[in-house]
Amino acid sequence: MHYTRTQYAEPLVESRYLYDPLGRRVAKRVWRRERDLTGWMSLSRKPQVTWYGWDGDRLTTIQNDRSRIQTIYQPGSFTPLIRVETATGEQAKTQRRSLADTLQQSGGEDGGSVVFPPVLVQMLDRLESEILADRVSEESRRWLASCGLTVEQMQNQMDPVYTPARKIHLYHCDHRGLPLALISTEGTTAWYAEYDEWGNLLNEENPHQLQQLIRLPGQQYDEESGLYYNRHRYYDPLQG
Repeated sequence: MHYTRTQYAEPLVESRYLYDPLGRRVAKRVWRRERDLTGWMSLSRKPQVTWYGWDGDRLTTIQNDRSRIQTIYQPGSFTPLIRVETATGEQAKTQRRSLADTLQQSGGEDGGSVVFPPVLVQMLDRLESEILADRVSEESRRWLASCGLTVEQMQNQMDPVYTPARKIHLYHCDHRGLPLALISTEGTTAWYAEYDEWGNLLNEENPHQLQQLIRLPGQQYDEESGLYYNRHRYYDPLQG
């Protein structure tokens, strides 16, 4: 799908949308009008790309080059419950080698790399998951003992786990599931909005510049078009 907004026959915004086989939107690219190095106004060369993740018909993840926003819903409904935002830089810090990768990279007699058989990699992956969960099974302990190793020795070989800083907010919604406010973990109102009966935004207080695009259940606001995407169609709140 392709959308272009123009003014005086000149494009202001151009966007292209990508859908999966189930018809769910999984990505969009948006080019906006800006001034180039020569001083002319034209669409940006590089688009802003947004990716979307789904759980059935519920949109759970929005990710771009700046952040990832995840939504937890009330069970069995489209009413949002919790908003979790993680900066892209924080996500990058969570990248780590698996225990199997660490041992393979330095397991050679000369300190070089080796390649473990798949069954050994599988056993090490299971051991690592047990260590991270602090529930090492007796079977794993016996296997390590037969190799002359301990859980503590293997744990010392593991890359540290980094817990990224996240912004967590609780949704306050009306009886229809329309978000009215975002409440921080300190109990303060970080975002507040008022709507008409059709879900059209009338007023917004957003001192922290939070991106809150959820409207009525299943609807997602698109800034470039002003329409609400609701999985099966695009809705214009100004027309009801």
